[in-house]
Amino acid sequence: MNQISLFEAKVANGNGEQTLSRDVYRLGCRFDFYRMLSFYFTTVGFYFSSMVTVLTVYVFLYGRLYLVLSGIEKRILEDASICQSKALEEALATQSVFQLGLLLVLPMVMEIGLERGFRTALGDFVIMQLQLASVFFTFHS
Repeated sequence: MNQISLFEAKVANGNGEQTLSRDVYRLGCRFDFYRMLSFYFTTVGFYFSSMVTVLTVYVFLYGRLYLVLSGIEKRILEDASICQSKALEEALATQSVFQLGLLLVLPMVMEIGLERGFRTALGDFVIMQLQLASVFFTFHS
């Protein structure tokens, strides 16, 4: 894990230096929309989506911990008027975190789809899920 972390740190430093150059601006002015999305995901976008994923999981877990320790969750479950609130059920749904994770995979699927075809992208996505790549990412983070 340490070697992977050091490699990712080296790549992240290189991407940080790359975004400071004028070449990124020049490339951005000349790319079409789809190439710009691919370029964004292979540079800053990957790190931004990773940061959003990690911060969202932390906020969700600390929010659930607060609800449990403060007794609010017990009161929500016992009070019939609050329990029937559809908006509250959606906000507290655990699967929303997983939906966000799948939403953050969309740029990678689009990039592979544009480069090698969408059937290949869908196949790669399924293979990554079968190999538990999301579990590895969570453990690594």
